[in-house]
Amino acid sequence: MQWNDIIELPLYVITNVDNLMEHLGLTTEDRNIAQKVSDMALVLLGYEQYKPSTFKENVQQKVLFSNNELIELFFNFVRNPMLKSSEMVQLADKMNLPIRSVKGWFYNKRSDLKEGKLTIPPLVQEEIGVEIVIKLLEAFQTK
Repeated sequence: MQWNDIIELPLYVITNVDNLMEHLGLTTEDRNIAQKVSDMALVLLGYEQYKPSTFKENVQQKVLFSNNELIELFFNFVRNPMLKSSEMVQLADKMNLPIRSVKGWFYNKRSDLKEGKLTIPPLVQEEIGVEIVIKLLEAFQTK
């Protein structure tokens, strides 16, 4: 059977893999082949767009924070590990980072704090100095 023969089949046969298998005389072991034939026929007919098998739709790239960004994040985390949504949006905008990255960073640090991978010493001062945050950052990176 040629592609011309397949694309002339009724649409309900092409879109239903079981119908296509029956029409082509394929067995259940050939289901993957029938699925690929169905997918390609829909592309050839213009119903779908071609997506190579290596296409990954919702893959997020890992964000690597600069030292200045880490200092800013730690500074805010030490002040308040549970930022409100509006505060997190402001912080992300201020740092020009995606909100999702900032949320993820705070989530991971709270998790590290809970698991004991990160410790925040009790602070004597009301104001948190940058030096303390830098020391915390250095201590965390050595673990």
